Amino acid sequence: MSTNPIHPYEPDYGVTPGEILAEILAATGMSQGELAVRSGLSARTISLIGGGKAPVTPETALLLERVLEVEAEVWNNLESHHRLFLARRQGNGSSPGRT
Repeated sequence: MSTNPIHPYEPDYGVTPGEILAEILAATGMSQGELAVRSGLSARTISLIGGGKAPVTPETALLLERVLEVEAEVWNNLESHHRLFLARRQGNGSSPGRT
């Protein structure tokens, strides 16, 4: 048996929901403006999410799901993981396996 502690993989970068949103928009040929109209969100909100400056709320995730056919859970998980990454980077919590 190994006595070495388990060290889970922790990337040194974070992916914002906006990065994924940009990839999906590029793949579908949809503009941020069109997404704003189709989702009922403001163009500013879409722009802020795309730039990683605004969070994807559960309500926003549901609207994105309806338009982009990407499940709301995916958007919520992306947001959650991104916020956790930011908190760890700022030292607001300890990482597993670290003392």
